[in-house]
Amino acid sequence: GLGDVYKRQVMNMSEHHSSSVTSNIRVARIVYYAVWLLVALGAALSEAEVLPTGYLAVTAEGLYAIQMVCVALLLVVPWLSLKWFHFTFVRKALMANPVSRGRWNLYRILLMGGFLFFNLGMYYALLSTTTPLFGLLIGLMAYVFCMPKRSE
Repeated sequence: GLGDVYKRQVMNMSEHHSSSVTSNIRVARIVYYAVWLLVALGAALSEAEVLPTGYLAVTAEGLYAIQMVCVALLLVVPWLSLKWFHFTFVRKALMANPVSRGRWNLYRILLMGGFLFFNLGMYYALLSTTTPLFGLLIGLMAYVFCMPKRSE
């Protein structure tokens, strides 16, 4: 009867929703692992001196400014990334469109990825301070907890 048709439609919508969420999460996981790979590759190529290193000459004031930017980003970006799904605007967006979980995971991954690449680049561009290296290492530890999941 009509009730059976309605049940089948609801089940089909549920299956479609579930497969959309799964494929979005799969894409986010691919990007997550790609960031790991690119950071490791960038570090390995810089250590092997395939990529240029120590090319950024700065004054003492410039070095201090870069160090402060690295520390400020370290205080903000990992915290934002780890608390990402607890923010009201993200929760409201997910309640309105649960299929968008993969996209919100991507935003978090890109935020952390930008932070990691910035610190990696600054460390190898300067080679006169370890502040960006410590930021990179702490960021990588936080990034472990940014693995995309179906639910947070």
